[in-house]
Amino acid sequence: MRELSKVTVVKRGEPNPVFILSGYNVTSISTSENRVYYLAEDSTGHPITGVYDLVTQENKVLQDSGRFTEIHAMN
Repeated sequence: MRELSKVTVVKRGEPNPVFILSGYNVTSISTSENRVYYLAEDSTGHPITGVYDLVTQENKVLQDSGRFTEIHAMN
């Protein structure tokens, strides 16, 4: 079993990748309409959810357990 520990965006022609999330146990990643959605947990098991916009390069991290459950249920 492999675990993901980071989420990275690599754009063709650009030398430096964008690290969206690093140092977490990434449990789920999905993409939809130029957005990357991710679910993860920190080293203490606290849930982390977020969305990264590929167009604006904005990364919005949510650390709300209730929201985590709602997003996880949608996957």
